[in-house]
Amino acid sequence: MIFTLFCDKEHEEIDDDIKPEGTSFACKNLTMVNIKCPKDDERVPVLEQFFVANGIAMEKISVYHRPTHQPRLSLAIRR
Repeated sequence: MIFTLFCDKEHEEIDDDIKPEGTSFACKNLTMVNIKCPKDDERVPVLEQFFVANGIAMEKISVYHRPTHQPRLSLAIRR
């Protein structure tokens, strides 16, 4: 199963109180996490830490940068 997260930097800001530690979810069949976001999105390290803290290996996390003029915030899960 592949999980894709599309981020739009213009709509969301990082909350300084976010703590990515601890288990929030479990997905044994997750094979890859794709993060699609604008270049230099400061949320990417927080998202990576969140997935790693929840048992996803860093090697399974890919970040794809897209032009900032394409606003999106959505999720896609593919089996």
